[in-house]
Amino acid sequence: MILILDNFITPEECKRLIKYHQKHEQSSAVWPVGATDPCAHQLCSADIKMKLFHQILNRAQQKVHQYFDKEMMTDRADLIKHDIGATHNLHYDIQYSWTTLASVVYLNTLTSGHTVFEDGLKVSPRAGRMILFDGQKYKHGVEKVLDKKRFSLPIWYRYLR
Repeated sequence: MILILDNFITPEECKRLIKYHQKHEQSSAVWPVGATDPCAHQLCSADIKMKLFHQILNRAQQKVHQYFDKEMMTDRADLIKHDIGATHNLHYDIQYSWTTLASVVYLNTLTSGHTVFEDGLKVSPRAGRMILFDGQKYKHGVEKVLDKKRFSLPIWYRYLR
């Protein structure tokens, strides 16, 4: 199941997260590792000292409990900025064998930079929208960002055991 939830976070929350990324971009990592321009810039959850960020992660976990499984918890999250021209090829989330679900919360609205799935589904980046899916089951990626920088909050989940 691929779940799309609009208005998961407010426009004001989106703006605050984008400003946080912009303020701390100098400490972000280029992603994927070794990429050259255009690329993405990633702030990892372990480095994010923002109360709102952690409140949103708790809300996301509640949605996972509501729609998927109460035995899952947030595993990792990042704040990511894709530069104009950046893409992310189709892939499965296999960074950690224990990662089960993935979500993306879009922080700004674009006419490009869609999240795409191998089956042809395209999800438009819309500020406040969240998509939830099994990243090890659904091959997915990011179409080329054309109109402006794309800000998002990807979150991964795992079982408590």
